[in-house]
Amino acid sequence: MKKIASLLVLTLIISTCLMACGKQAAKVEDKDLDLSAVYDKVIAAQEAPESIMMFEETYPELIEGLYPGLKDVNTEKFALYTPPITGFACEICMVKVVDEKDLETVKKIFQARIDSGISGGACDEEVAELWKDAQIQEYGKYVAMIVLPPDCVIPENIFTLE
Repeated sequence: MKKIASLLVLTLIISTCLMACGKQAAKVEDKDLDLSAVYDKVIAAQEAPESIMMFEETYPELIEGLYPGLKDVNTEKFALYTPPITGFACEICMVKVVDEKDLETVKKIFQARIDSGISGGACDEEVAELWKDAQIQEYGKYVAMIVLPPDCVIPENIFTLE
């Protein structure tokens, strides 16, 4: 009888843990993030936030030039922040896809952008080296590509900054 009771208690504990994990994953999916607020938190997390100057880019031809194929992905949200002068490794691009199946496509597009910066898309070797520190981060249906100047730190997960 003790074995059956112990087995039932163990089953209950495991079921509870699995349900908790399932609810946690659902919270990630359901979270609606303001991408401009995410950007602001990334900048505020820097030691010298006033030294970073980026503007939101909305010009479709420029976006397509930097991220070829992204216009073909069904996105719910999009934000791209770039410096006022090209040729610097300083860029934050964030996307929320409508369908999770598009996450891999967006990550490949972001990786192509990083590879371009590393392999000659950048103005000089020092800038190309900075692109090696670029990151792609994923959170539910959100994906980001982040590259920042050398005196900055990319947070572990920009989508969970408080």
